[in-house]
Amino acid sequence: MVQVQEAATALATRGMPVAAAHFHTVRPFDGQTFERATAACDTVIITEDHGERGGLGEIIPVHVQRSGRTLRLVRLGPVLQDKELHVLTATLAETVHRQLPK
Repeated sequence: MVQVQEAATALATRGMPVAAAHFHTVRPFDGQTFERATAACDTVIITEDHGERGGLGEIIPVHVQRSGRTLRLVRLGPVLQDKELHVLTATLAETVHRQLPK
C-alpha cells in the first residue's frame, strides 16, 4: 500500500486527482467502502500483490457490473512480485499514468 500511496502522490503532483483505498481482505468484499472510495472516479486502478487469479481483480468488475455503474477498470499486478518487495514508486506512477486516458 505504501507504493500505491506514493504513486498516488506522484500522480497528484502532475495534476491528476487520485484517491487510494486498501482492502485487507477480499471476502467478504466491502462494497460500501469501494463505493465511497470511488464515488467521484471514472477510472479505478486495481493493484494486487499476488497472482492474477482471484482477488480484487475478479471481484471488483463483478461488483461494478452489478451496481450498474460505468467505470474504466485497469488492473496492475502483482505489484510486489519479487521476494524483496522492491517496487519503484516512479515505475508504478509511470505505469498508471500510461494506462489513464489522455
